[in-house]
Amino acid sequence: MADGFPAWYRAYGDGVNIRTRPDPGATSVGQLQTDDRVLVTSLPVTGGAYGPQCGSQPGDQWYPVDHFGQRRYVITACLERV
Repeated sequence: MADGFPAWYRAYGDGVNIRTRPDPGATSVGQLQTDDRVLVTSLPVTGGAYGPQCGSQPGDQWYPVDHFGQRRYVITACLERV
């Protein structure tokens, strides 16, 4: 368990996209609803700029998450550690 990861996080917002790459233009492979849990696998990474979902700002980072055994990404502004 390096740097405190993996760790469980919860979504705070409905319709939070889970994407194939850390970019808002990447394919969405699922969505999280408020209080859904997701396993964040490592420190956040820099990716594409994001819109206003969850109060995110351009330059926000993306968490790598485990989504059915695949590495996917969720904007950091939409998740908090549980």
